[in-house]
Amino acid sequence: METITPPPRTAPTGLPTARRAPSVSRRNASLWAVGLLLVILGALGAVALVRAGDERQAVLVAADDLPAGSPITDADVRVAEVSTDDLELVLASERTALVGSYARVRILAGQPFASGLVQTTPIVTAGRVVVAIPVSPVQLPAQLREQSIIDIVVLGATPTDDGSVAATPVVARGVVTEYPDFGADASSNTVAALSVEVDPSDANAIVAAGRNIGIVLRDPTEEDAG
Repeated sequence: METITPPPRTAPTGLPTARRAPSVSRRNASLWAVGLLLVILGALGAVALVRAGDERQAVLVAADDLPAGSPITDADVRVAEVSTDDLELVLASERTALVGSYARVRILAGQPFASGLVQTTPIVTAGRVVVAIPVSPVQLPAQLREQSIIDIVVLGATPTDDGSVAATPVVARGVVTEYPDFGADASSNTVAALSVEVDPSDANAIVAAGRNIGIVLRDPTEEDAG
């Protein structure tokens, strides 16, 4: 029987070759760097927005309820810290300018003062009254504005000796304090209120006349216009 001799084993000649890790291209590395930078910038931006939202300003608010037209005294004003970017609010540094002005509308206690809520002149001049006159757009002169000087012509009915009634015009001088808002869809039949400051002796006749009036715009440079 023939004997088969296996081939001799050969000793390893060296260490096995290590596998090379796949290399990252320069382009991929740049994309990773840009992405990381964007994440960092986003985080910094969010922090900045949070800090900006937390910034508070010292503004002036009403210490108590103020009726429309009332003068604003130092006791009516207090300082409060608020978080806002409203440029119309009156800052604490403007206290001297605010005191002595007048409330244009009703202001509630704790409500911040804003430039649109106050005015430097009284709403009603001493010794005068304000009446609301119902008017339509066709009754008003084209150049009529707030603070315009006008003559209000009221047609009063006066009985005559023969029993008939004659229309006797009554003219009252006034100053427009608020122009009516007729709205975008106004027509000749639209009615709104024209606020006018007049002498108290003329107020009742104007109110009783309703829409039975005429408006005459006066030249403010005339000697008798005031």
